[in-house]
Amino acid sequence: MSVRFLKPLAGLTLALVAAFAQASTVTFDTAAAKKQLSYTDATDGYVFASSFLGFPTHSLSLTGTALKEGAAQSLTVFSTTGTAFDLASFDIDSALNVKGVPNLVLLTYTEADGSFGHETLTLDNKSGLQSFSSLLGNLDTLTDLKSFSLSSVWGFTLDNVALSTYVAPTTPVPEPTSLGLMAAGLALLGITLRRRKA
Repeated sequence: MSVRFLKPLAGLTLALVAAFAQASTVTFDTAAAKKQLSYTDATDGYVFASSFLGFPTHSLSLTGTALKEGAAQSLTVFSTTGTAFDLASFDIDSALNVKGVPNLVLLTYTEADGSFGHETLTLDNKSGLQSFSSLLGNLDTLTDLKSFSLSSVWGFTLDNVALSTYVAPTTPVPEPTSLGLMAAGLALLGITLRRRKA
């Protein structure tokens, strides 16, 4: 096979793989609704399900711009197809913004291989959404997840959840250097010329 044929083939393969890598940001810009037990984003294929942790209320509220989770509850997010996904970022705010009262949100996650982990997010005591990516600093993206959950004593507001279908990294194929190719070409040319003389 010639190099001229392999480059377009590699480009086509990369384009096909990228086409199946679906990235989306769930913004909850739907009609307002109260007391739902789950929210399914039909366009992007993710479910946001509320779990009861012992407080009398058990529901999600859609404000038309964000999703609000009640106190002492957990919100679990998973793909409707069961495929692994990456969590790039989300915006979050505590339901209680009182100076001196810690606003902690527990982020737990399950990876596709069955392992799990957790992070504790410390929110400021100011009103307004904060970005998940800036809360952790050293952790840019959680990859290859089956699900993740957020829980807080005070409840929270969630918006702009950036998710994408997980694409396994590929091992790059090293390309021969141009000097090596030139040397091989000159060697073949020399062999060919030598055979013609004989």
